[in-house]
Amino acid sequence: MRSPAIQTNIINIDSNIWLFFHTGDPLYCYIHSDVGQLNGIMTIKEPSIVRIPCRNTIKCTNTELSSSTCTNRSMLIQSTATGKHGQLSTILWPIKNMTTQLIYAYNLIIKNSLKDILNDLKDDRLTVITAIKEFGALIVSIIFLFFLSFILFFIRWIKRMVQKRIDKLERDVDDLVHALI
Repeated sequence: MRSPAIQTNIINIDSNIWLFFHTGDPLYCYIHSDVGQLNGIMTIKEPSIVRIPCRNTIKCTNTELSSSTCTNRSMLIQSTATGKHGQLSTILWPIKNMTTQLIYAYNLIIKNSLKDILNDLKDDRLTVITAIKEFGALIVSIIFLFFLSFILFFIRWIKRMVQKRIDKLERDVDDLVHALI
């Protein structure tokens, strides 16, 4: 839903949340309650998202925004200096700051993910003890292969010896059969 003053580049995003796409000179806005009491002043210097408090009106130099059907949302902001939380009724979020915060958050997530990957790889690195264990396992495997080869060679040699005896016996039996016939 667009605001009635389309030329002001203001778009209603949600109940009492507005997108100000303002890039020129600073836009000065005054926040008034329904009874006309001044509740604050806002300066919009760049594209921003603005939340209008319930039962308040924002009057800027070129437009006036009234509070629509109000959903009273609780907004808590934590101070980075003190760590304390405070409730705000009017909030101005510059889009540039939101973009910077999102990029910072994604970069932090990427750095943490890379650190986790490197730590996992670091845990799997070859230490002296694991190198000795791996080398020992390799030597045991080679010795086992030589032993297995020797056993197979021995079995083959026995098979040849038995086959030679069988062949000699067959020839002797054939010679006896031919001699008797």
